Amino acid sequence: MNNRTLGLLGLSGIAAAVAFFVMRPSAPSPDPLTLADTGTTMKQQEPAGGEVLVAGTVEAVGPAADMARQMGTAYVILRDAGGGPPYAVKRVHLNDRQPSFAFSLTTQDIMIPGSPRPSNPALKIRFDGDGDPMTEVPGDLVATTKDFAWGDANLSLEATMFSGQPQN
Repeated sequence: MNNRTLGLLGLSGIAAAVAFFVMRPSAPSPDPLTLADTGTTMKQQEPAGGEVLVAGTVEAVGPAADMARQMGTAYVILRDAGGGPPYAVKRVHLNDRQPSFAFSLTTQDIMIPGSPRPSNPALKIRFDGDGDPMTEVPGDLVATTKDFAWGDANLSLEATMFSGQPQN
């Protein structure tokens, strides 16, 4: 093999590792959770292990709720607000097509084990129409916050329609 072949194999390995972590499904819990203000019942996703980084619920309301019911996937993404790669990610399968769900990110969801926690963390939850974790397009529903502390398990976010420029 020449250096070019080895370089391509290295890139393939990196792509496979990223796909493994990003595409990893979350494990639903059998315990139901009812949101007091909406009466909506859903399955709460308990941590599969590890320390809770952040957890809570997200809900699409109004016209966004109808759109959320058409989407089968959501991504929970934690990264530094200044940019860079995601620190922790979880893919959520919305099998029941509900406009709200409980989420949690734990140390088991960290993309690169041993990497330092972001000093200025930002959380984004995206109801995704195309199922591609790398794109954010008009029509997706997005909830974001920077207002939380590590270990916060009671976040409550509202998803709204993303209407900006497509992002990759």
